[in-house]
Amino acid sequence: MNNDLVDQNYYADGLAYQQHINRMKTSQNLPQKVIWKVTPQRKLLIRFPQFINPEEISGKIHLFRPSDARQDRFVPVHLEGDRMQTISVKHMASGKWRLKIEWKTGKREFYDEGVLVLK
Repeated sequence: MNNDLVDQNYYADGLAYQQHINRMKTSQNLPQKVIWKVTPQRKLLIRFPQFINPEEISGKIHLFRPSDARQDRFVPVHLEGDRMQTISVKHMASGKWRLKIEWKTGKREFYDEGVLVLK
C-alpha cells in the first residue's frame, strides 16, 4: 500500500500546530493586547502588555512579505523603556506585510499576528 499522501511527520506537525493554536488562544485571552503602529518616520512601534516583566520576555518578530519571501525580516524581541520595541522599517518596500510575533514570558507562550501596510 502506497501512503504518499501521508506526511511522514504528521504527529510532530500536528503537535506544533496545536502549540501554535494554544499560543494564539493565550494571547486572545489577555486583558491587555500587544499593539503596534507605524509612525510617519517609518518606525514600527510594538507595545507589550503592562503585566509582563521586560527582563523575562523573549521571542521573535517576523516581518513577512507575502509577495516576496526574500524580503522577510526576523528581529528578536528586545524591549526598550515602557515595554516598547522600535524597529526601523525605513528601508523596507512599501505595500502589505504581515507582522508575526512569537513571545514568551515565564512559562507562558503567546502569538500575535496582524497586517502592516507600509506607505
